[in-house]
Amino acid sequence: MMKNTGIHHVSVLVRSAKKAYDFYTNILGLKMFLKTVNQDDPTMYHLFFGDQEAREGTEFTVFEMSHFRDNQFGTNAIERVMFLVPSVDSLYFWQERLEKMGVLHYGIETFRNQEILRFEDFDGMKLGLMVAKDASITKGTPHPEIPDEHLIFGMGAVFLRVRYLEASLDMLTTRLGFTQEEPIDYFNHTLIPLHIHNLWQHEIYLIEDKDNKRERLGVGGMHHIAFGVDNEATLAAFEQYLDEENIHHSGIVNREFFQSLYYREPNSILYEIATPPIDRVPYLQTPQATFDEYELILPSFLEDQRATIERDLAQQER
Repeated sequence: MMKNTGIHHVSVLVRSAKKAYDFYTNILGLKMFLKTVNQDDPTMYHLFFGDQEAREGTEFTVFEMSHFRDNQFGTNAIERVMFLVPSVDSLYFWQERLEKMGVLHYGIETFRNQEILRFEDFDGMKLGLMVAKDASITKGTPHPEIPDEHLIFGMGAVFLRVRYLEASLDMLTTRLGFTQEEPIDYFNHTLIPLHIHNLWQHEIYLIEDKDNKRERLGVGGMHHIAFGVDNEATLAAFEQYLDEENIHHSGIVNREFFQSLYYREPNSILYEIATPPIDRVPYLQTPQATFDEYELILPSFLEDQRATIERDLAQQER
């Protein structure tokens, strides 16, 4: 079993990087700590949001795909990310704030004997808020319109919707170290909660859905979920496991900010296994007043292409 440090980050697809910046920074109060590009396609912005210290486990990243199709709901998909807030009172603050900001939400609901608040961003991205089990870990970014006691400060859970539940369950428990809990009914589907013992008490909610077609990934959908490992040796050991099981994977990729490996789990959801951030301090950016005031940070191997990359990004914004 791999030593899993929990949810490392989740990456999603948005139509506009500037609108994403406005929503996640100005409305939700997350810190944009890195403005860069997709290393596999540098014509695409890649923005990193998180808590005040950009800690692993708080990272929510977006890829801009301005001309891509809209996401089509279906199974075999990462369905929803739940962010953490300190208290139930915070949920009521956020319900009022989302209403004021014109954000689609579903009101405060009860899920697994706790209150939650589901909502969507401007692309229809399925998001939500849940109360942290330990509010002392909060390091949210100060925001002029959000009281400190209500700041969002990390990710708490991710919903996965799959056709073949047992196959995904085996990967999450046997190989990735999650602990299974008792199943519940979720809108007439079986849902199995799983948890891992880390700072955030991260949870995965695995929904069995054999009725719907497979998701057609697009803007407003979630590209991949990354799980953390403690070091490069653990990552290499997991690569060896995938080889032994004849599971196709990317091999270890140097992202400069951390090392990663990508593969698809049994229901074709894209998983990334990632090491802790590697001396990322030089890349972390101080909050600016507008999106355009942030410098574009490039990994060293793309620096000689900066002029071309900046020109291409500017053309896409027109």
